[in-house]
Amino acid sequence: MIDPTVENLSSAPLNTVGLAFTSSSSKVEGEKDLLARLAKVSHEIPLVTMGTATVTAIRALQLDRIAVMAASWFDEDLCGVGEAYFAEHGVDVISVVPNGPPGGPLAITPATMARP
Repeated sequence: MIDPTVENLSSAPLNTVGLAFTSSSSKVEGEKDLLARLAKVSHEIPLVTMGTATVTAIRALQLDRIAVMAASWFDEDLCGVGEAYFAEHGVDVISVVPNGPPGGPLAITPATMARP
């Protein structure tokens, strides 16, 4: 489903196509494989993922150690995938902690995110 979407988007006058999902690119098939596959249909428009954008920002800020606040529904295995992703890019992750309302993405509402 994502391949035809990227192909359609890249027909528009865009500078880049952003893939705004975090865990999927590293958990399902690997970000490098995903980007290589999608590059074939992106008409040479650059592709960026949440991971590549974050690593670019970390490097621009000259950081070498970070703490990650993950979604509340991320389990230990998925948090480990995120930690390994950053380690693969030379970033030391000192902590990965799930945070936010329990219950998955559909539980995120203005009421559940309001702080008294």
